[in-house]
Amino acid sequence: MMKRSKIFKYKYPILLFIIMTSFFTVHIVKAVTAVSPEPGTENDPVVSQSYVDQKVGEIAAKLETANTTISDLTKKLTEASDKITKLTASNDAMSKQLKEVDPESFKFQPLELKAGQKLIAGASTEIILRSGSAKAISGTYGGLSDITAAKSADLTTGAPIALNHLLLVSRDDGRGITAVTGCWLIVKGTYKIADK
Repeated sequence: MMKRSKIFKYKYPILLFIIMTSFFTVHIVKAVTAVSPEPGTENDPVVSQSYVDQKVGEIAAKLETANTTISDLTKKLTEASDKITKLTASNDAMSKQLKEVDPESFKFQPLELKAGQKLIAGASTEIILRSGSAKAISGTYGGLSDITAAKSADLTTGAPIALNHLLLVSRDDGRGITAVTGCWLIVKGTYKIADK
C-alpha cells in the first residue's frame, strides 16, 4: 500500500518526463532528416546521364576555348619576344658602330702638306686650302666639287685650287689634292697622305 501511494506521488513528474522525451525525439528525427534531403526530392533531384554529359561537354568546350586563348597569347608573346631580340641586336650593332666613329672626324682639322705630298681623301671628306698652292687629283669617277665656286664641272687632275674654297670629295675613288708648294689645309673627314 505504501508503494502504490509513492508511485501516485511521482505520477506527474514521470508523465512530464515521458512527454518531454517524446517531444525531443520527434524534433531530433525531423532535424536529421532535414539536413540530408532524400534523393529524388526537390532538394536532391535525380540527374539523368544526358544532363551530366551536357554539362561535361559545356565544361570541356570552355576548357578548349581557354586553351586556344592561352595558345594565341603564347604565340603573340613569342613573336613579341623575337621582335625584342631583333631590336636589341640592332641596337647593339648601332651602339658598336657609334663607338667606332671618331668624333674628331666631324670637325675640321688643320693639316700641313709639304711640296709634292698628296692628300687622298675618303668619301664625303671636305677640304679647304688656307695657304700655299695645290692642284686637284681626279678619282676613277670624277674630280673634286668646288662648292664655293658652284661650278657644274669638277676640278680634275692638275686644276689649280683656289684659296678658301670648300671642296667636297663625293666618292672614295682616289680623289684628292697635290701640294705644289708647302701649304696649310683644313680637312674634315677621312684621308691619307702620300709622299709623291
